[in-house]
Amino acid sequence: MRIASPSPHRIVAPAFVVAVALLASAHAARSQHSDSIVARAASVIAPLRDSAALHRAGFFAIGFGGGVKDLTPFQGQHWIQVGRWFVNPAPEVAKPNFLMYLPIGDSLVPIGAAYTRRLEPSIAPPSDLDGDTVEWHSHVFCRAVPGEGNTLADGTDDCKARGGTPGPREIKMVHVWTIANPDGPYAHDNPALPFIAAGLRPPIARVARRAAVRHRPRRELRGATRHRAPPDDSRGEGREAAGARELARHIARARAAAPRCAASERPA
Repeated sequence: MRIASPSPHRIVAPAFVVAVALLASAHAARSQHSDSIVARAASVIAPLRDSAALHRAGFFAIGFGGGVKDLTPFQGQHWIQVGRWFVNPAPEVAKPNFLMYLPIGDSLVPIGAAYTRRLEPSIAPPSDLDGDTVEWHSHVFCRAVPGEGNTLADGTDDCKARGGTPGPREIKMVHVWTIANPDGPYAHDNPALPFIAAGLRPPIARVARRAAVRHRPRRELRGATRHRAPPDDSRGEGREAAGARELARHIARARAAAPRCAASERPA
């Protein structure tokens, strides 16, 4: 009597199923941990919705002199916890160094938190936040940039390339977005913000990625993503007025780009 050998597919299939199940389980665990971090960050920012509450908690809007506040199209406005900043502690989710808001009219819309370490430029940034792998980025205080003055550059090399003098330490930072972000909860930027500011429905991740390739709306929207003050207004109206006009231009571009984002999702 001849006994048939087992099919290789019958041997491989169970192993494949187990591997997929393990990967799915690991992904679910990571996703749950990310959700937990976002939820804890959201619980910190939720009760702080106006400048008086923020000041009582030790947070102040960062700026660049002359009354110009930090405000970029894809990151909103950062409020710094000054005491925590000077202590430079290890990141703790419940104690962010910065809170992030999107100013709309007279309201501050909570959008996220940021965690930082000030380190020598030669030291690599951390790779995680509370055990979750995240995307850290670098900033550095950059002095005497031609045409900009003192500003915040994207690291030492960026400062030097812009003709400025970098500070002795870099600021290693990670964002935790407490509102939906097409690029993910820890991304450097949130491309949904100009849409929200313009009163438009933000794109989902798939639309944002496809639109960036097919119609390049994010390139059109990304005119001022660096942390820097608007240039001086030669007509004497002041840098804050120039910044308001610049933000209005970005909102107009967001409105113009939105139909192309939607069109990119329609079947050819």
